[in-house]
Parts: sequence; C-alpha cells; structure tokens
Amino acid sequence: MSTRRKMIEVKVAFWTDGLDEPKAACWSSGTVFLSTNRRHGISAKKVNFNTVSEIGPAIESVLAKAGVVVHPSVKARAYAQTRGRRGQRLTS
Repeated sequence: MSTRRKMIEVKVAFWTDGLDEPKAACWSSGTVFLSTNRRHGISAKKVNFNTVSEIGPAIESVLAKAGVVVHPSVKARAYAQTRGRRGQRLTS
C-alpha cells in the first residue's frame, strides 16, 4: 500500500492574481485544501485564510469539517505542559 493512502494530506495555496511582481510573489491570503482519502472516509474540503497567521486555524478548521480527530503527539503534550508551567510562573 502506498504511503499516500496512510496519510491525511493538507495543501496550502497562496493567491497570486493581480500581482505585477516578479515570479516569486504572492498575497498573504489563500486556501487550505484537504485531499480526498477513501481509506479514512474523507472527502475533499477547503477553507480560505486572509493572513499567514490564519493558516494554522484554517488547517484545524478544514480537519474539523471533515470530522478528523487530531491527537497530540508526545512532543506536543510535553510542550503544552512546559508552556503551562511557564505561564503560571509568569502570572505569579
């Protein structure tokens, strides 16, 4: 079985329309695409974003629309615990 079917694939695309810039230029807005994955029962979805800082939330939104449950990795859990402790120290 190919690795592609074992993964859930998300693509980020930036708009380039109306720019008179050289080749490598884009707007800070675009679309996040979730690819169809029959093995996981996912149909294609898309969510637009308006700034680069909205890419993360757009990815979360497109995954939620498709019913994908995201489990935090071991490193993500450790990071969240560390950030929580630091946040408590900063506020006290």
